[in-house]
Amino acid sequence: MRRHKNGSLIPVSLTAYPFITQTTQVGVYIIYRDISRRLIAEEILRNGEQKYRLLAENIEGIIWLVDFDKQLLYVSPSLKRLTGFTLAEYLKRPFDEQITPSLQAAIDEVIEAYYQGKEDQLPVLLEEEIYDKGGRRMWLESSIRIAHGEDGQLLGLIGISRDITSRKRTERLLAYSYERKRRNQFFTAVVEKVLSTEQEIYAQARQVRVNLPQEFSLWFCLIHTDYNLVAESDKQERMKDEITDMLNWQDGFVAWNAVDGVGIVYNLRHHSESPQSEAEAAEVCLQTLEAAHPGVKFTIGVAEPSHCLAHFSRQFRHACSAARIGRQKNGSSSIQYYRDCGIYEVFDSFAETKEAVAFVDKTLGPLIEYDLNNNTELVDTLEKILSGSSLKDLSEQMFIHQKTISSRRQRIEKILLVSLESFDDRMRLGAAFQIKKMLAARKW
Repeated sequence: MRRHKNGSLIPVSLTAYPFITQTTQVGVYIIYRDISRRLIAEEILRNGEQKYRLLAENIEGIIWLVDFDKQLLYVSPSLKRLTGFTLAEYLKRPFDEQITPSLQAAIDEVIEAYYQGKEDQLPVLLEEEIYDKGGRRMWLESSIRIAHGEDGQLLGLIGISRDITSRKRTERLLAYSYERKRRNQFFTAVVEKVLSTEQEIYAQARQVRVNLPQEFSLWFCLIHTDYNLVAESDKQERMKDEITDMLNWQDGFVAWNAVDGVGIVYNLRHHSESPQSEAEAAEVCLQTLEAAHPGVKFTIGVAEPSHCLAHFSRQFRHACSAARIGRQKNGSSSIQYYRDCGIYEVFDSFAETKEAVAFVDKTLGPLIEYDLNNNTELVDTLEKILSGSSLKDLSEQMFIHQKTISSRRQRIEKILLVSLESFDDRMRLGAAFQIKKMLAARKW
């Protein structure tokens, strides 16, 4: 205890150091530190322990008290329930983990407001992301103000911190949803040529915070689901949102929700610790999608690489065509490159026209109608005949006699008024089957 100039006694902490010259000790350094506030706070906490223990132990948030030197005086037992740390474990952590730099800045703001006589402007609110004992990231919101005792004595600063992780997650999802919508609108405008010049595209990209690379590969991811079922359609929309968010978090990718799937821009100049070629990146992307959505099949259509945004719309159509063709050719998840589509490219392009449905109806319609009216399988038989297999092979595949196949063949020729020996007729029928599949692929 030391006496103040005004005559009152002050509790102090004392630290002493020997004062040594080159030859001998000539005295002692003594440093006093006024600890009256700390002792008052400790006394009040001791006196009110039973009174406030029930409140402190059952409150959802964490109640804590620090002095003006940012020394922790008290933490409620709810610390363990929220963070997993006991008080002893928490105090063993480094100071900047006990009281983070953000929290220190907030405390300084409260102290400054107090000294400036602006205590009525308190409390100060702080939101910060921390890690609990298990390493899980969580968000805390802290309300900090000056703490006074029952008789008006200054105790220090009191804070109430509560877990707002769920709220921040909701806010983040809403933010993602807003950013996703802006990104979708931007790419839709590019694909539909509302934005056509590179200057317009780059200017709008900056506004929606989309980083468009100079050299890129354009992909389209088709998800294999049944669009005819409303429940499946809703499920796919949610899956598309998840996929676009997941890819946009990965370096080198920009993704958006397209009409029938997910559009993807891959940066061909992307630099990382493990550089990947276009093919390697597409394969990793497909594996990532399958791992994130077990049981779901995906087809990634890949357009030819480009460095010209003015051709973006055409490149995207190529990626979509490749995906549809890959979906038709492969029953499982796959990657289909537009350059490898061959004649299928022509069929898919024709399927975009109004004449495609009329061509299929004119070429195969009578046979399809005959099957429906007579419960026969002539359409399936014709497709197998056009595959080029011999009668013997067809007989083994279909488990029917060769004479039955010959009989079906004659009936098909009579209904369609064609000759299956004619190259032109076989080519026209084969094209109709492929276009029919392309039209069906556009409904997936």
